[in-house]
Amino acid sequence: LRYRQPFGQFSNPNPHVAVATAEWLSDVIRTSVGSEGGPADLLELYCGAGSHTVALAPLFRHVLAVEINRHLVTAAQQNIAQNSLENVTVIRAPSEEFCKRILRKRSYQIRGEDGSTKLQLNFSCTIVDPPRAGLD
Repeated sequence: LRYRQPFGQFSNPNPHVAVATAEWLSDVIRTSVGSEGGPADLLELYCGAGSHTVALAPLFRHVLAVEINRHLVTAAQQNIAQNSLENVTVIRAPSEEFCKRILRKRSYQIRGEDGSTKLQLNFSCTIVDPPRAGLD
């Protein structure tokens, strides 16, 4: 796993805790989401520079990562490319507003340049880290 955090942007200040958290999340996902069968899609809110994104993407068919900070979106896209992940889409948007549009359906359509549906995502798992108020 290769990961780079941009200087001056929000992140977990303790790299050992960040690694332990990613390992714990991976274990939980393997035992709970993986047991449901079929391809699973992940919605990750407040993805930051993508530390969880790059660690968890191999466990999912596709990951939709949402972040409002443009510097962190750029860093997440760089981390995804550095890890050669092709099953991740990063969207720059306020997570709370984004959730209002899609959580009831628990799905999202990634569209091609021509406007056609490129990929239909059906979220079996949502991660919010750090936890935020206003998403209930």
